[in-house]
Amino acid sequence: MVLLVLYIKATLENVREIQFPLSLPFHVNIKDPVGFEERENVTVDPQNVNELENSRGEAHFTVKFEGQMKQSSIVVLDEVKNVFKKEASIPESEDGRFVPIRGFECRGVDITGFDKFSESSGSGGVTVTSKAGTVFEDVHLDEDWYEYCEKGGESVSVTDVEYEFRVEKSGK
Repeated sequence: MVLLVLYIKATLENVREIQFPLSLPFHVNIKDPVGFEERENVTVDPQNVNELENSRGEAHFTVKFEGQMKQSSIVVLDEVKNVFKKEASIPESEDGRFVPIRGFECRGVDITGFDKFSESSGSGGVTVTSKAGTVFEDVHLDEDWYEYCEKGGESVSVTDVEYEFRVEKSGK
């Protein structure tokens, strides 16, 4: 089993916090770690629970690669001990720093790419709260985002968004 953690960093202007709903689906590219089969833009949805074949376990995404005997799976973790707690977010104090958002417990599958919460992926977006308290929902971070906060009378933006997966050794 490999535990990957998605880290995100961004430049925040007049933003108090970016929140990532626990129900947010992720669109990722995957690969068979022992073969050549790859699949792009598959949905790993924390609200979708699949029973694993020949097991009592469950996963948020399952796949059986051609030629493989066992089913491969991904479980989305909303908390990883010693890495991040539930309701992970990017607060203004973490402006410009990589922040852990979600964990992915991968068995028999490698995550090779991430769709970055684009509108075209069909998933909902994240929630951005301005310093003045205005809440902007379904924000997509695949490109720079700009808005105007009437309550605070100032522009609000999330720019220079970067993503990376890191292998973690911590348990659930």
